[in-house]
Amino acid sequence: MLYDNTCREFPIFNTNIPDQYRAHWFMKDVEKLFLRTRKPLPPFIIAICNDHGSDIRPGKGYPYLASYMADNDLALGRIVEFLSHTPYWKNMAIFVTQDDAGGEPDHVDGQRSVARPHPYLLPRGEGRACAHFWFCE
Repeated sequence: MLYDNTCREFPIFNTNIPDQYRAHWFMKDVEKLFLRTRKPLPPFIIAICNDHGSDIRPGKGYPYLASYMADNDLALGRIVEFLSHTPYWKNMAIFVTQDDAGGEPDHVDGQRSVARPHPYLLPRGEGRACAHFWFCE
């Protein structure tokens, strides 16, 4: 089922492709395949990969290592902003995570990662919940 519902043209991990391009591609697909046809939006996973960084390439728009992370952050923000203006938004859950913990294993499983639900999911007036996290808002 996953294979049948995978877009094999979508650019996978390649830091030569800006995440802005991936965001644009995703938004065009949602518009064409779901918004125009009024079909329900299925659960999906999208990978925007430039949070890893690569070689500094000023001529390609990456004058600093942090430029890759900025590209990734902006792409994520554009996707969330786009989805927030669709009819699907009121029933949507967005979970943003990373593919690895970014460091060596310690006293906690090395496969852990940050995962934050979008604040829209939290009922109004509810407090916060924390369980073995290093940060809470």
